[in-house]
Amino acid sequence: MHLKGRLPSFAQTDAPVTGAQVRAEPADLERAGLNRVADDVGYPVGLQKAEARLGI
Repeated sequence: MHLKGRLPSFAQTDAPVTGAQVRAEPADLERAGLNRVADDVGYPVGLQKAEARLGI
């Protein structure tokens, strides 16, 4: 799944975000290396790294 235009960048465009995109994002971030439990201590660094890997 291509993630351009998804959170957080969707707020800067007129492109609508579908419910399927919103539901898929957590799994996409985890596949990109985000560990929501372990990264909680270092938030938002882990999230930012996973988003960078996905180009969002």
